Amino acid sequence: MRAAEVLGPVLLGRVSGGSTGLPEELSGPVGHDPRWTWLAVALLVLAVGYVVVVLVATRTRRAAVTPVAGVAAETPEVEASRRAALAALAALLPGRRAAADPRRVALGVSEIVRAHAAVVTGLPTEAMTAERLAAAAAAEPRLAAAARLVADVQDPAFGAAAGDLVAQPDLVALRDRAAAVVEAL
Repeated sequence: MRAAEVLGPVLLGRVSGGSTGLPEELSGPVGHDPRWTWLAVALLVLAVGYVVVVLVATRTRRAAVTPVAGVAAETPEVEASRRAALAALAALLPGRRAAADPRRVALGVSEIVRAHAAVVTGLPTEAMTAERLAAAAAAEPRLAAAARLVADVQDPAFGAAAGDLVAQPDLVALRDRAAAVVEAL
């Protein structure tokens, strides 16, 4: 005979309170109305649905920018960005050219050209590495000159093949080259 057959009725009697003398309220699980379960499920679905609706409703939608190759979008924003970029390039080298830090000038040139390229193309060029900018230039030909300039002024610590203009700077020529790139974008 197996132990479960022998002990089964004894244990079952103790749990159900049959012969052990337990009070009636301890005799087993108390049933509940099934409407409470459905209410809990409905509230959970309502809470999840609310979160989904809020996330969908507050999501920022970016307008798709599809640049046309060879056609420059001359909007007021592009023209204002061009003027601001040229002014920033002019202010990059004030009267004390000999005292200017070449790395600071190179970083400034890179930031100005990237910011203007972002306005012109709609691409996040400010956040791109020099390599990603070069890859984007394959799809957007207007970025080719900007990508070459950014790669040339990149700090040597961030690219082994770059940094020649930073090591042997001709800051006026660098500024003029950046101005030409801004004009061409």
